[in-house]
Amino acid sequence: MFLRLSLFTLLISLLCAAHAEEKFGPYAEPDFPVLTSTVDFSDWEKLGFPKNNIAVRGLIIKLPHDLYVCFDQDLLRVAGIWQGEPGGKFLTETTIPAISYNIENKKSEPGQKDLPKPIGKPLMATGLMPGWILKAAKDVTPEDLVDLRPSGPDPKEPGRGPLPAENYGWEGYNVGLGDVLLFYRCGERHIYESFQSAVIDGKVLVRRNITLNAPQPPVVLRSGEEAIILGESPQPKLSLVLGMAGKNHSTPEAIVAGAALFSSSTKAVWDIYFARHDETLGATTGAFASKGRSEFGPRIVNSPVGGVVSLAGAFEVTNEPLPVPNEWKRNIRPSGIAFFQDGEAVICTIDGDLWRVSGLNSDGPRQWYWYGSGLHEPQSVVVLKEDVYVFTRDGIVVLRNPRGRYPNANPNIIACSAAPPFFNFCNAFTQT
Repeated sequence: MFLRLSLFTLLISLLCAAHAEEKFGPYAEPDFPVLTSTVDFSDWEKLGFPKNNIAVRGLIIKLPHDLYVCFDQDLLRVAGIWQGEPGGKFLTETTIPAISYNIENKKSEPGQKDLPKPIGKPLMATGLMPGWILKAAKDVTPEDLVDLRPSGPDPKEPGRGPLPAENYGWEGYNVGLGDVLLFYRCGERHIYESFQSAVIDGKVLVRRNITLNAPQPPVVLRSGEEAIILGESPQPKLSLVLGMAGKNHSTPEAIVAGAALFSSSTKAVWDIYFARHDETLGATTGAFASKGRSEFGPRIVNSPVGGVVSLAGAFEVTNEPLPVPNEWKRNIRPSGIAFFQDGEAVICTIDGDLWRVSGLNSDGPRQWYWYGSGLHEPQSVVVLKEDVYVFTRDGIVVLRNPRGRYPNANPNIIACSAAPPFFNFCNAFTQT
């Protein structure tokens, strides 16, 4: 009898857990083209890829064909590219927000033993080193191909902060222009880049498009593990150091090729292609695409009027209901709130979302406008004039006048048909 009761209790527990997991959708918002997270690529070492490869401040860019690019915001490098599994499975969920998203109060393991890891097949990876070298190719030495950032009290800790600000600077990204556009600075040059994917002749390809705003002085791009210098174009002087994982063809490798598409006295545009290790590169002309503005549309949801609870003293407390459940099955767990001068609120959630809430100072229902996602565990938010500053693990991220893009006169425009750019305000502190 005791065994039957135990089995029955276990069955009920499993059913309740399954029901809880179905309450919300996935932690990584499927309709948003980026996710910021630490990514641990160390399991790829046995396949011949770089050792100790961890992107502490990783910006994961989602592409069609279940492809994902992780850009290291500290080292300004492509830490890894891989093809995930169908159904949106591309990263293990081991952080506290991820594992508690559908199961309340579940916590992650401490330390860095169980960091998020890529799910799927690797295409390429770049080791722990700066993605760009401010030298001509002929002047590059082995000392330039290592991580020169000073370590903290624990030399094994991969989180060492950004590259020196006098030479490098992560500036942010924009998800509202079709492509996810990254922008950062190397020396005196501003660099803009985006990624697209395609399937050509049955082969999965990723294209990295890089634009430099000035051709001088020469620089070296590090995109891969082995140092293979393809040479310098006469004008502009842009050198590419590309490479493979593994030292022979019996181990997986990232097949890459560079092609100068446009050059002038003011800027340079380069395309770099990546293919699966078991495929030759072949043709690179085809319908390359990305996930941008068209992947996420307006989200406006009403929540009922809250009840007012008056307290003795100078405060009045209003219990404001959250718009949960909603048609997108998005969990809403606020971690910070701030107010514009007109009383409209902006709320960040521990799961990386940004919401604007209007109607708080009226007697009618409240309207919630979703206009951003994918931030790295936001902890607080501040409004200065019309700019929104969010404190995250990646640093302080600022959205310049997000309401100015969606006039209040038309609520159908207010919602996030396109999110404002996410600018880096300060990432000088170390993220461990």
